[in-house]
Amino acid sequence: MPAGCSTHVEEASDGGHVVSGFLDSLRKVTLHDHLDGSLRPATIVDLAREQGYTGLPTTNVEELADWFDQGMPGNSLETYLQTFVHTVSLLQHEDAIRRVTREWVEDVAAEGVDYGEVRIAPELMTTRGLSMERVVGTIADELSIAGARHGVTAALICCAMRTDDKSLDVARIVANRVGSNVVAFDLAGSEKGGPARLHKDAIDLVHAAGGKVTLHAGEGDGVDSIRQAVVECRAHRIGHGVRIIEDIDFSGPVPRFGEVAQFVHERGIPLEICPTSNLHTGLYPTLSEHPVSVLDDLGFVITVNPDNRLMSRTSLTREFEGLMAVHGWDEQRVNRVTANARAVAFLP
Repeated sequence: MPAGCSTHVEEASDGGHVVSGFLDSLRKVTLHDHLDGSLRPATIVDLAREQGYTGLPTTNVEELADWFDQGMPGNSLETYLQTFVHTVSLLQHEDAIRRVTREWVEDVAAEGVDYGEVRIAPELMTTRGLSMERVVGTIADELSIAGARHGVTAALICCAMRTDDKSLDVARIVANRVGSNVVAFDLAGSEKGGPARLHKDAIDLVHAAGGKVTLHAGEGDGVDSIRQAVVECRAHRIGHGVRIIEDIDFSGPVPRFGEVAQFVHERGIPLEICPTSNLHTGLYPTLSEHPVSVLDDLGFVITVNPDNRLMSRTSLTREFEGLMAVHGWDEQRVNRVTANARAVAFLP
């Protein structure tokens, strides 16, 4: 597989101020943010104190931010997901859920996002008596309130956990809210051991109601996971999807697409790519080796997203800064990829 570009990071020189000004003024779109992966470290400390939660590794805000930052490439997705035990534990009360939702809107608005989709697995927030419907309603309501206050059109994607049995219940919630700011169904968690086809009844229910489907695939597992998502389950978008590169043969003078890559390419199925997260889950050792630019050059519909702002200490601005510095993206490419995201957003 060819590298995305050069193998070192260039420090911004005189052009750094120009890049910063451009990204500061850019009206951005994020399609792949996890709410339970986007808490502010200070909020985690506050909520732990309020709730009497003693499981945090430290209550020093800066040290906690360092602890959550899975910045050492070479982790697995499964290792990366273990840090969520703390954030999920603190999101079992309606006031905490509302606060974290409001702060997510504030944070994305502060970096120039005017359209954002955030996702959560409601089943993970029910250990203290909340129903999944109550969780979804609380987040959807706060997205509307905070979004109106900060000029952000904000929507919710509901995830079912791949290795659990709640997908039909989550699908019914999404189906019943078609036409609202609850815009899609997703499958989250480890792809290995949780194939999408096991949840096809739930996905079919959402399709039948006219709802949207985006499925994590091609992150923790390879091409067959993507095939299940787009062929068997008819996903409208793919969460991550970068391992589609494994279905492309670069040995000859012209890249040759395999069956799944051809299917995704011909239909323009969008990829919700999260570069920094992909480094932290061990997919690629360095940003220079990430295939996002190769896939874009080949004509796949690329979007760029943060995934987990807390665990990867990132933002949409930082993702673009990295791609401009390491992959040589210019303003035109950033604008085009942003236009891609706006065009495939689930709310009009």
